[in-house]
Amino acid sequence: MGRCLFGEAKKKESIVKTWVKPSECEKTLQNWQEKGTVLRLMVTGTNINIDVTISSFTCEEVGGFGNKEYKIEFIRYKYLKIYTTDELKIVKFVKKTNTRPAPAAPANKGTYTVKSGDNLLVHCQKNITVAAVLTGRRSTMQTNPSLNLRRTGTVEGGK
Repeated sequence: MGRCLFGEAKKKESIVKTWVKPSECEKTLQNWQEKGTVLRLMVTGTNINIDVTISSFTCEEVGGFGNKEYKIEFIRYKYLKIYTTDELKIVKFVKKTNTRPAPAAPANKGTYTVKSGDNLLVHCQKNITVAAVLTGRRSTMQTNPSLNLRRTGTVEGGK
């Protein structure tokens, strides 16, 4: 599979300088991978000295000494710097946008008292959106209180 993390049985061997439990090493590497921690990869005897993140990491137990073999892959980390138009000195090329004005408040049409014998259609044509009532668009009538049907003596409009 790849490299080996030595189990406790191997910690006193001459090739092991410092020993850490393989499970702790595995957790640390998984944590770095999950968080996207930027690491410095340096290879002795070469000019490789770059920032990387862990793109792939697998680990499994092997043998009878508590050893774990692992495979790890890195990807070069590229820093992203975001500049303002002032920093780039390109302000004159940037299109300015204008803020839209707020919509005007609806005009108050006063009040109206429903009287016996009133014709709903005539009243609607003068005061509200007829299409909503005639087509029975219930959602429009429910969200616009002025479209609700009134009983005789009901005062409409105003505050």
